[in-house]
Amino acid sequence: MRPTSSTCWSAFSLIALSAFLPLSATAGVNLNPSGISFGSVQVNTTTSATVSITTSGRQSASIMRITSSIPQFAVLANPLPLLLRPNSSASIQVVFSPTADVTYNGVIKIVVRYGEDEYSSRVVPVSGTGTIAPVQSSAPAPSALLSLSTGNVNFGSVPVGTTSSQPVSFTNTGTASVTILQATTTGNAFAVGGLS
Repeated sequence: MRPTSSTCWSAFSLIALSAFLPLSATAGVNLNPSGISFGSVQVNTTTSATVSITTSGRQSASIMRITSSIPQFAVLANPLPLLLRPNSSASIQVVFSPTADVTYNGVIKIVVRYGEDEYSSRVVPVSGTGTIAPVQSSAPAPSALLSLSTGNVNFGSVPVGTTSSQPVSFTNTGTASVTILQATTTGNAFAVGGLS
């Protein structure tokens, strides 16, 4: 069947219409990844993830604003507005900083402008859980415990001009080493020997 004139005119109208559509109709911004799960992160520490923003189509796009729904998720990016040429990309860093041992859920909102007055928003869902590190029991510090075999030495009666000796032993029952620096006596008749 041959096309009628009305059919030809409709086809021509569609072609003409598509040719004069604004370039923004074929522009787009893609986010990779489309969502971030940080998993478990220790409280009062930070971790980050990268989000790539890529333009597609024939028109440039400008990243006008990037916001986070809760303060535990922050965004590090180049100064805004950020111009993206057709088929180009940029990246941002999303930082997770948990302040309590709870699960956080939020969104990163990216506002994009096409042309003069056309705006669009993209969101990246983000989540993460703050955890508290278990308290590790530390080993007790080494300590020395020195004991003597006797607390009193009794020589009894000793003839004048002779000597008498009795042993005294030292025992360390602690977990640290002991160094004996000096041993002295009081009284001219007593002396300590056997130590170096």
